[in-house]
Amino acid sequence: MSIKSLKKMTTYFRTTENEFFNNMPEMLYKYRVWDNPHHKRLLTDMELFFPEPKKFNDPYDCGLPFRPDPQDSDPVKIKQKLEELAPRQFPNLIGNPKALEEEIAKQLFHILEDPDTYFQQQYGFNKDDLNLMYGVVSLTPHAANFLMWSHYADSHKGFVIGFDTKKLVKQNLGAVSKVKYSEEIPTVNVLEMDIHLMHRLIYTKAKIWEYEDEYRITRINGPNTKATVNSSALQTVHLGVNMPLTDKFAILEIVKNKYPNARVYEMTLGKEKFQLIPSHLF
Repeated sequence: MSIKSLKKMTTYFRTTENEFFNNMPEMLYKYRVWDNPHHKRLLTDMELFFPEPKKFNDPYDCGLPFRPDPQDSDPVKIKQKLEELAPRQFPNLIGNPKALEEEIAKQLFHILEDPDTYFQQQYGFNKDDLNLMYGVVSLTPHAANFLMWSHYADSHKGFVIGFDTKKLVKQNLGAVSKVKYSEEIPTVNVLEMDIHLMHRLIYTKAKIWEYEDEYRITRINGPNTKATVNSSALQTVHLGVNMPLTDKFAILEIVKNKYPNARVYEMTLGKEKFQLIPSHLF
């Protein structure tokens, strides 16, 4: 990806981040597995790992299939759009009407025949490689999500770290935005070339994942990288209902020594409803 494209994307994501500040949850939580070294270091060293989305459990994540905008199949509309973009895309041909017309005809044929390749040439990368270009940290405003404890915290044997959202976001670890959930894959208009498209491809997931209510921090050109979080952002630690006692004692010792102001909760099972209830330890 070009430096110019990176700058545009960074500016857009920063703007989105500012909008996010106006409607952010007070806390964001990260579900972790104690036996995983990357996960454990978030508590021991405040090290946040940005994995590549290709490793996620959603095969669509940052790798949405190419779904052309219906306008991309209308030759008349495509030609009109190419003519509008001509001064910017073909400035050297503006004084040569015949050459400009030939170039527009060539571009029109290219779009209709192979929109995937056209997209790659315009953006400077293959859309299907998005999941290799970004490092992504997934967070949620819910510390007692039963399914997430099952899926992301070792079947309730793991732990959850709670961050003060403002303190976390202000550390500029990456671009922050809320995931949008949809029944349909967003369309791609190969002629728009706007950064909103990139945001849709990175922050859109299927409706079936809506229970996660995900917020994500993304790093351009930062897959499988690490960042150190300021310890002041850590506010809570929740221990899984099935966590072994030895793991609980190990975590409690770390929290007491490193995060004396943090609150620690032990998850318990509801007696009247199927739910998880946090019990305050200290």
